[in-house]
Amino acid sequence: MKWLVSIIFLTLSIFLVGVNPLGASDQGEEVIYLSLAEAIHQAINNNLEVKLARFDASIKATDLTFQEAVFDTILTAEVDYTDDRSKKSSTFLGTENTEANYDLGLSKRLSTGTDISLDFTNKRESTDSAFSTFKSYYEPTLEFSLTQPLGKNRGGLIDRGNIEVTKLNIKNADSTSLDRIEAALAATEKAYWNLVLAYRVLKIKE
Repeated sequence: MKWLVSIIFLTLSIFLVGVNPLGASDQGEEVIYLSLAEAIHQAINNNLEVKLARFDASIKATDLTFQEAVFDTILTAEVDYTDDRSKKSSTFLGTENTEANYDLGLSKRLSTGTDISLDFTNKRESTDSAFSTFKSYYEPTLEFSLTQPLGKNRGGLIDRGNIEVTKLNIKNADSTSLDRIEAALAATEKAYWNLVLAYRVLKIKE
């Protein structure tokens, strides 16, 4: 089926461009020469199978970025603010109560499989309640954590292994794509020489 598509493609190219595959011309005919190299060049640029092979290889290459993203540094931030001015059952409870929280965090996984995180929380409260000892309250907190797996992913074996497997898959996809491109170009070359043979046979019969 592929060789038939290549023959149709090459034949259409010759008729549309006005090409004689042999470079020969009859009197009164306008001839544009098409060499084998030019036919292959046209196939590389226009053959659907070649384009699909290139596209598949490009898609597969994105898998590496996905696997390596496990080692990205992640930044998280959260802010919330509450202002309570609702009427209370007693004036001693105050008429203004505010609370603000500002949280910031950093986390990252190392190549050894170690997960580290640094979190900073900042809580601020203020009130005009008569029962409150402090009218304004401020509490910052800094927390650092480290987690090291000791099981199957000890030393980051699974994470690094996934990356290496992905690299091998990308190489295999590249090789498969090259095989598909070579097959398409071989079919084009075969169609070219079949057309040359048909042209020779036609000239002999004439």
